[in-house]
Amino acid sequence: MRRSYLLDLSVTLFLAPFGLAASLLIYVALISQTAFDSLTQVFLSVSKNPYLFVVSIALTLAGTAIFVRVHEAPTHGERLRTASSLVIGLGGASAVLAYFAAFLFSWNLGTAGQLMVEGRFFSVYPLVLFFEGLLLRVGGGQALKFKSFLEPLLALLTLPIFFLIVFLSEASLASLLSGILLIVFLFWALERYWK
Repeated sequence: MRRSYLLDLSVTLFLAPFGLAASLLIYVALISQTAFDSLTQVFLSVSKNPYLFVVSIALTLAGTAIFVRVHEAPTHGERLRTASSLVIGLGGASAVLAYFAAFLFSWNLGTAGQLMVEGRFFSVYPLVLFFEGLLLRVGGGQALKFKSFLEPLLALLTLPIFFLIVFLSEASLASLLSGILLIVFLFWALERYWK
């Protein structure tokens, strides 16, 4: 009973940053809307909130620690590899949901990409999750297996490439390229994690 409670707690801690970000976006959009000229400024004000970033990282690390401790895999290395896959999947979900939220606040794919570049929380948080997944994979004893090491590393490189495309391109080109990049990432994630 205690193990299942702790697993539920770890899942809650993993999902809490998503709930916090969504709640803060809704709160600022509805309550503080008169202080901002546009919804894009609401998005940027939330995405640059340092407390949201620090609390989200702390919640994710706590969830990871609990998950690795109570997961039922037979070895510690297998628990770390499972946690790595879970954290990388959360990073991908975080990036896609943040881009979707930026799109909802701007109604333009190129502007949504630019908001992701300008914002701090929504752009750096997925990178931190990808990096954590990479460290967990290495800690799980798979650093010498190149394919296993390469998967989280590719996920870690996906967002900087996306930001570079948006930063260097025109808005219409950014819309096309960012859409393609997100579709490729989604297909990769679906093939890799939801077989």
